[in-house]
Amino acid sequence: MQAPTRPVLYTLLALLTLPASGALAQSERERMEALMTAPPRETRVPEGVVATPMELSFGKPAIEVMINGRGPFKLLVDTGASPTLILNSDLAAELGLESIGTSAVGDPTDPEAIEVQVMHVDSVGLGAAWFGEMDAIAWDRSTLYSGEDAPRGIVGFPMFRDVLVTFDYPAGEMRVERGALRPGAHVVEYTAPNGIPNIPFSIGGESHVAMLDSGSMGALMLPRELGERLELTSPMTEIGRARTVNSEFAIYAADYAGSISIAGHDIVAESLTFFDLLPTPNIGSQVLGQFAVTFDQEHQLARFERSAGAAVPIRKPKSGLGLRLANRGGGYEVAGTLPDTPAAAADLRAGDVLISVNGLEVSDLPPGDFAVEMRKPTVVLMIERDGERREMVLERDG
Repeated sequence: MQAPTRPVLYTLLALLTLPASGALAQSERERMEALMTAPPRETRVPEGVVATPMELSFGKPAIEVMINGRGPFKLLVDTGASPTLILNSDLAAELGLESIGTSAVGDPTDPEAIEVQVMHVDSVGLGAAWFGEMDAIAWDRSTLYSGEDAPRGIVGFPMFRDVLVTFDYPAGEMRVERGALRPGAHVVEYTAPNGIPNIPFSIGGESHVAMLDSGSMGALMLPRELGERLELTSPMTEIGRARTVNSEFAIYAADYAGSISIAGHDIVAESLTFFDLLPTPNIGSQVLGQFAVTFDQEHQLARFERSAGAAVPIRKPKSGLGLRLANRGGGYEVAGTLPDTPAAAADLRAGDVLISVNGLEVSDLPPGDFAVEMRKPTVVLMIERDGERREMVLERDG
């Protein structure tokens, strides 16, 4: 999950569901579900710790892996993805993978939004660690990111079922090793509905659980109804919109003066963000970036380690452009503006069609690239209004 005024991508892949007609269709659907969410059938990890660089790509952790002995390929690592391995369709074609069936995935609000191909993968290599015999899903994900440095898929949480895996954000590396976690001061038990870790935390003296989503660029995002019970020191106001893989939703923010705690660590928050998309809070990379988080899936334990000086307050999101956008074919048009924002000051109006952003044709920009351009300090828009083109320059406030 960010405080955008433009589409922002994060992955909340739920278990696939397809309409079934008759026992055979139901059986086939269940078979595809089991294949795509099953962990590797074999895992080999040498003695000691296998470490690999982990960088942030589009605000999300990414690593390089070998697939079927070829590569390396850059993939995101997403604890909010229940399929074991997700590939761009062009990468699946490059690897010569063949479909063994079709299914559908999406975020929990519409789990059948995207049709995917299911295909067998012999191996995934992560440094000296080797994961063998699994089933991946693939679809055309070129609409999400573009460019030579764009990630070409996602490694999902089930990949690491049989090992300890550590997302060490401060060190910029991922580690896998054999072993088990033991209960301790900063170790918590978690649940995993749909294969996605849900971590206990407390806020304002209340206990809750949150989906731990490394595929979100946000900090701590909460359902709006929870805000009614918290010590908010400012009104909750809409600050922009964001996206999952297939849904768009509004983001709200308010100042906060209460407490937050995760695994025995205090989280300092000057501001909180809220959404209506899901009933479950979401912990994203802006909070996770303070920690080295280790998962033991066999015992469903997670350890949060934070070095001295690593705590970073959750601050009020930077001022957005205040631009509400609506999908228009392969692009966007203005649906409205928020008061007292750069978009309102530039006199953007509902119905204005976006032609280009910072000199790049909107029709040629995948949503991820569009989001990058729209979050720059200065955004130059070419719009069309009443058959005439006009240039608008928006300067971000903060």
